[in-house]
Amino acid sequence: MAAELAPIVIFHKDHELDPAGVNGGAETAVKELAQALVRRGHLVYVAAQLPMGFVTGLPSDGLFSDGVHYIDVGPAYNTARAFEVLERKHNLQNYHLIVASKAQALVESQSNSRVLTRLFITHEPSTEALGIEPAELGTYCDKIICVSQQQEEAVIAAGVDKAKTTVIHNGADLSRFTPGDPELRDYKRIIFVGALVIDKGVHLLIQAVVELLLKHPGLSLDIYGSAEMWGRENYFDVDSIDKAVPEIRFHGAVDQDVLAEAYRTAGLLVQPSIFFDSFGLSVAEAQVCGLPAVGSMNTGMREIIDDGQTGVLLNEVTTESVKEIIEYLISHPQRLREMSRKCLEVKRGQFSWETTADRVCSLLEAKTEKPQTIVQALNEFNRPRVTVGIPTFNRKNYLAAALDSLLPQRDLIHEILIVDDGSTDETLDYLKSLADPKIRSISFPENRGRPAARSRIVEEMDGDYLMWLDDDDALTDDALQTIHDCLKREPAADIVFGDYLECDADLNFVKRRQYHAIEPRMLIGHLVYEDVIPNGGTVIARSVFKEIGSYDSGFPRCQDYEFWSRAAMAGKNFVHHGKGVYKVRMHGANLANPEIVRDQSRLQCEIVKRILANTPIENIFPQFDWAEDNAVKSAAESLLMIAKVFFDHGDDQSALDCAAQANEFHSSSVGRFMQAYMLRSLGRSGESADLFAATLAELQPNLAYLNTEIGSLRGSAKVADEARKQRLESESPNGSARTASSELTPVSAELMSDS
Repeated sequence: MAAELAPIVIFHKDHELDPAGVNGGAETAVKELAQALVRRGHLVYVAAQLPMGFVTGLPSDGLFSDGVHYIDVGPAYNTARAFEVLERKHNLQNYHLIVASKAQALVESQSNSRVLTRLFITHEPSTEALGIEPAELGTYCDKIICVSQQQEEAVIAAGVDKAKTTVIHNGADLSRFTPGDPELRDYKRIIFVGALVIDKGVHLLIQAVVELLLKHPGLSLDIYGSAEMWGRENYFDVDSIDKAVPEIRFHGAVDQDVLAEAYRTAGLLVQPSIFFDSFGLSVAEAQVCGLPAVGSMNTGMREIIDDGQTGVLLNEVTTESVKEIIEYLISHPQRLREMSRKCLEVKRGQFSWETTADRVCSLLEAKTEKPQTIVQALNEFNRPRVTVGIPTFNRKNYLAAALDSLLPQRDLIHEILIVDDGSTDETLDYLKSLADPKIRSISFPENRGRPAARSRIVEEMDGDYLMWLDDDDALTDDALQTIHDCLKREPAADIVFGDYLECDADLNFVKRRQYHAIEPRMLIGHLVYEDVIPNGGTVIARSVFKEIGSYDSGFPRCQDYEFWSRAAMAGKNFVHHGKGVYKVRMHGANLANPEIVRDQSRLQCEIVKRILANTPIENIFPQFDWAEDNAVKSAAESLLMIAKVFFDHGDDQSALDCAAQANEFHSSSVGRFMQAYMLRSLGRSGESADLFAATLAELQPNLAYLNTEIGSLRGSAKVADEARKQRLESESPNGSARTASSELTPVSAELMSDS
């Protein structure tokens, strides 16, 4: 059957999958399903984050020894690039798509006519990590596969369309997980298999075993797994437990052959999950080996363990309940033998990857053609029209690379609008040679500067939104899809921005420059300190320009910064989508130099002045208490903060004006010290010294005597002079007969006698 033999592409979630090494449950499930589909006759591709060493050793076609072709999506989880590799490098024409746990690739595939069928498999314990609202998931796929009925109930409760869901259990590799003889098992040997995270309840198991060791000699616990399997740190000290309790042995993450041997020889598997477990792959693998298991009732394990027949399900998972069931079972080894035999009788026919693959393929066979659905047609109709705006000047070679970065996402772009700002190189000829109907270009006869070029693009744009791309930079392959997804999630967004990927001169990734979502009421205050919104890759609704105007010609640099400040003061909705979609090319012509930095500081001070002139100060610093009793103090503190901004950027006079006004509102020692420092920076040393001295004397009254005029007597000389004056007065005919020393303090008298 043609549909049966159509290639299958599986996208794994944004977590590393090692085809040649040890994996967690979700990664193992993806790998095992892919191998089972290969055995069934399909050409199978798996797109995932692969280990660097594994990628280096792969042949050019990505074919690994297990028969699966692997494609690396990289640490940035570039699924759009993977689609391009599949269709351009591997020349896939029509194929089935299976997306595991994260919906990004599913959403990106919507306009792809080569995809015959879309299935979504979720291995996750909740819908929070899907990357999409649960209610929307069904609109992007033909079927949603849950790995247990318990999981299906949970996702439906979260809003997933019930009509789209079905349950297909994970399987087990029966050729590896072979039967263990019930008569040869060590029924005092307990094992745990899984990530060493609190979710799995392994700490409860350890405590239960420690308490049982005194009563049950020969009892042991082998723990297989590590916290790193889930990208977490250990939440207990493995080494200390190893040394203190030799009966408890930690083996770390091991390969499946080691696990298979443990399943064949141990007496009991205990998996006391305290949070929801969607399936329990290790439990299924243990059961097909004939190993009885203890698990949690309110998880997917209830569909693997037959309570009382092949193991025990705990309604409540506590140290005491785990301890009680272990003690009962190890005290009744005959009961465990019966459970072991029942596992071999029932479970080997219940769980296999061949069965899982057959059920998955039955969903693929149901659709051999993929006409455009009504939902897809509506998505196309409702898609926001995005204009990509590129101002350029004398960068013909860089400009070509910028335009090349738009090719993988051309279908998501409404138009590309380029303004040549009076270039004197070959840029104009290059623009004339472009035959793409989506590209429009406008040329200035002479260079007018960035604000004019940007404003012309705003005037000419036909789209609903404008995305900025500088002529020496580039967009990532998924930039436009990210924007479309964000605008769909956030229809009220006025301005949408992400992170920068700083690259070298050849656009090789160097580091990520992260920006952050900022609480709307705090945004203006942030903009007083720095430009917190990137320009490249940022999308602005056309309506924003209509309301607040275009770019200010008085800002040859920082025109975007000034624009953001006006948008923030107008209450526009800024949304951060959190992805790195913009590649900044760092090269000699755009690296900062002292002149540029000084110019930017001057312009930032101008922006701050405009904010102060147009915004109540309580809107700039809403974190302060603006109740009537504290408003004056809050105003003073706010002005001192702004004074520091001016001072840091070299505008000493504005800094001094703010500090002085702050001290008029509410005088404080900190404010006066700041004012003194600023006076000194302006060369007004006398005023600075007086203010320092007066403020210090107020803080430490016993130092007030130090605040004397230049040239005046100080210290012992001053005391001696006062004594001589008093002696002369006493000897004067008009003076009194008392001695000079009678009015002196003991210290003064001593000093006087010394003199």
